[in-house]
Amino acid sequence: MGELKVRVKKTGVKKRNLNPVWDEEHTFTIASVSDHDRYLLTVEVWDEDRFTRDDFMGRAEIDLKPLFQEEEGKKVVAKSNNNFLEKDSNILKHEDGRRAQEVCLKLRGVHSGLLDLNLEYKKPAL
Repeated sequence: MGELKVRVKKTGVKKRNLNPVWDEEHTFTIASVSDHDRYLLTVEVWDEDRFTRDDFMGRAEIDLKPLFQEEEGKKVVAKSNNNFLEKDSNILKHEDGRRAQEVCLKLRGVHSGLLDLNLEYKKPAL
């Protein structure tokens, strides 16, 4: 089993907005991909309060391993009870080797809430 590494990135705060759009890019480096390891991206959503404790709004996870796998053409990751996907998600391989996936994740731990993410994997240059 590979070494567990936790990396935390924080987005900017969106004030007075019930449907915030962040449009921010975060880059994570993964040294190597192993068939035995899990690669989960966990996203937590919080409501920032100025004078009281921040409120937890929900959490979602996406398994990144299908994005890393070498496959030609298009791959579909199906919505299931074992993932946070709101709907099926396509992984597209570009001519330059990048793989991209658009996901809509259902937040858990709250009554409702969806999170749209655009993921991209680029194999490191040798």
